[in-house]
Formats: sequence, C-alpha cells, structure tokens
Amino acid sequence: MDSVPYGAAATEIQISSGAYVDALQMVLQLPNGQINYMDQHGGNGGNADTFSLRNGEYITAISGMYGQYVDSIRFHTNLRVSPTYGGSGGGADYYYEAPPGWQIVGFYGRSGAYIDAMGVVLVQQ
Repeated sequence: MDSVPYGAAATEIQISSGAYVDALQMVLQLPNGQINYMDQHGGNGGNADTFSLRNGEYITAISGMYGQYVDSIRFHTNLRVSPTYGGSGGGADYYYEAPPGWQIVGFYGRSGAYIDAMGVVLVQQ
C-alpha cells in the first residue's frame, strides 16, 4: 500500500478502462505544491482518462460493479459524482463511503491486467 505524505491532497485520478477497470493511479499535491504520483494499480490496457478534482474538492466515496474483476467505478466527491469508468458487466454492486471527517486519497488491492480487488487509503480532513 502506498504511504501518503502528510498534508497531501488528491488532485486527479488517472483511470484506464474498457470492459473492466484496467488501472487506477491517484495523483496528489503536497503542501509545498509538489505533485506526487502514487503507484499505479492494474495493467496497461484500456482507454486512458482522467478525473480531475477542483479546488477544495475531495473524494468521499467510490461505487460500481464487480464480478471476477472490478467492472466499473464511479468517484463521489463533496461536490459531484464522476462519470462511470469501465464496462457494464459485474454481478454485484459495491459502495464504500469514507467516515465523516475522512477522505479517500489512494488505493490498494490485487491486480494483474485488470483490477481484481481494491481498497481505499483514507486520511482525516
């Protein structure tokens, strides 16, 4: 699991997806303005996209569908909900919301060519 530097804030999530969520990578900004690319989780396939966060915006929850792999993902923020990334398959849905006063700033889990299973890294606001 990635170690999140103290005071870092999420600025964007880089996603690669097609029929499944191929890869996720969180991009953080440190208090001194430096950009920190967290480890990429997943493979190199799929179509690349970026969900950029606005000033003062942070990730409060993730949701989507899964089966053998994570089929789709959406990012919920304090201001809006992202488009759905990935495919329309998956036999079960998931929703994880950070506790009040916390935010999602990273990911961990199992992956190969696709995201097999994932969890989130939280920090207090």
